[in-house]
Amino acid sequence: MAIQAQLFDGTTLEFPDGTDPSVIETTAKRITQERRAATAKPEEVGFFQAIPAALGRGIESLGDVATGLSIAGKKAIGDEAGIRQTMAKAKEQKPEEKPGMTVADFERIAKEQGFAAAAAQAPKYIVEQVLQSAPQMAGPLAVGAGAAALSGPLAPIVGPIAGIGTYAVQQFGNFLMRQAQEKKDPEELEITKAAITAAGTAPLGYFADRFTVGLGGVGKNAGEQVIKELAARRAAGEIGAGAVAKEVGKRAAKGATVGIIAEAPTEVLEQAAERYQAGLDLTGADAANEYKEAFFGAAAAGGGIGGTSGAARGYAGYRGELGEARAAMAPPPSPADTTGQAPP
Repeated sequence: MAIQAQLFDGTTLEFPDGTDPSVIETTAKRITQERRAATAKPEEVGFFQAIPAALGRGIESLGDVATGLSIAGKKAIGDEAGIRQTMAKAKEQKPEEKPGMTVADFERIAKEQGFAAAAAQAPKYIVEQVLQSAPQMAGPLAVGAGAAALSGPLAPIVGPIAGIGTYAVQQFGNFLMRQAQEKKDPEELEITKAAITAAGTAPLGYFADRFTVGLGGVGKNAGEQVIKELAARRAAGEIGAGAVAKEVGKRAAKGATVGIIAEAPTEVLEQAAERYQAGLDLTGADAANEYKEAFFGAAAAGGGIGGTSGAARGYAGYRGELGEARAAMAPPPSPADTTGQAPP
């Protein structure tokens, strides 16, 4: 009976019965490297082509969450055949027509073409990371905000609990998906370990996302006062649009800084947690590469989201205050002319 081995693109290789496993592995790796080399390189994907591709990857990541959760459900009802089928699909890595940039790609481009060529890919990388991260970031934040809006005076408690709970469920699905990719048999799956690890990392991840999008409240009152004074001076004609743009730029820079600080180290910790619950080593070359990709990817996403959020909130606040300032400075309406009207 022939031995079959499936490649990342779905191709099935067949080897004679009794073939040494090392021969199968070496052959599969060689063909995989050849076929990956023939696919498009990330730097060959145009900026506007990369946008829908990155958003697609972000949406697909929600499918990975659902797959992980389905494994937990099948495990609960003892559907071992279903779990095996799901694990086999999870291990498939199909080539992307429009692959995204990675830190490894930056290093390769810098080595082959120079630092300037690598740096030119940075704007696309940032946009890709933002779009890939946004779908999973949005869910817990939306649930937390919705729960807070419906909770009245308990909003400061109920909102975060709902958001953290949603984040934990999402992380649980991600963790089980990683286990499905790494483990060989359904019996090796550690559902409880994934659940406990997800619950432990959820609060940190949720609040990091809140700070990134500007919901943390750091320096909020002071910032509002600056915007109010800026709007009043603009309404009085003391400053021009350049001063407003400068302040909005400061808000963007501050938001980007907060986003990087909040997201980058958090993502590395979550990556370590993902490897831990999947039974992988936390040191070594593979782990170091994952941490590096996680750090810079989260820094790009956090900086991009935080900067955009900071600028948008700053400008929206300015426009609101400007309207109020202009209304306050407007002359009172002239009294109505009652000449010729009959006395009451």
